[in-house]
Amino acid sequence: MALSKGSLRKCLVKKWHDEKAGGYGFNLHAEVGKAGHFIGKIDEASPAELAGLKEGDRIIEVNDVNIGNENHKQVVSRIKASGDSVWLLVIDKEGDEVSKNNRIVLSTGVEEMQVVECPDSRPSDDGASEETVEPPAEPEEEEEEEKEAEPSAPATPPEPEEPPKPVDAPAENGVADPPQPTETKPDVVPKMTAAQMREALAKNKKPDPRKDKSIATKDKLKMFQNL
Repeated sequence: MALSKGSLRKCLVKKWHDEKAGGYGFNLHAEVGKAGHFIGKIDEASPAELAGLKEGDRIIEVNDVNIGNENHKQVVSRIKASGDSVWLLVIDKEGDEVSKNNRIVLSTGVEEMQVVECPDSRPSDDGASEETVEPPAEPEEEEEEEKEAEPSAPATPPEPEEPPKPVDAPAENGVADPPQPTETKPDVVPKMTAAQMREALAKNKKPDPRKDKSIATKDKLKMFQNL
């Protein structure tokens, strides 16, 4: 007797990184006195549920490794070490009974195996996957300060440039030459004859009061006293 369709499933379970994230969303269950590792309670709308896991499924492989001879702690460690996703080969209760009764070897690659993958993100209410998309950053508006135009001052006419002052050229040894004295020309005396010279001197000669006989002796004395 063959396995029914969907009885043997290879499920890819992924962790969602959002505000509602809670791991894979299933418990690993082990019964006392019963061999095997089983899927326990499954959270509603969790990655485990959307990956096709069902409560009571028996886990055959974890990431293509048969865990039939491992204990509960080893299986838990193997799933945690897988990171953000894990492949689980499981079979439901009915298929498990059929495989045991018919000695069917269960492993990856069996013809009746069905592959189910969990979506990368949590689906929205309309069925589409919710992907976290950050809105584009709005450009910061630069506040422009309005500045009042200040009236410009009237242009000042340029001052007339002074003519350059003459600069005495320095001497070869670096010391300026002293100013040269100005030559004074003697007054030009018109040429005169000897007779003309005597006549001019006679005119300019002042009379000697001592030789003036018209002046009295008494008056001459007063004149000398006044000198």
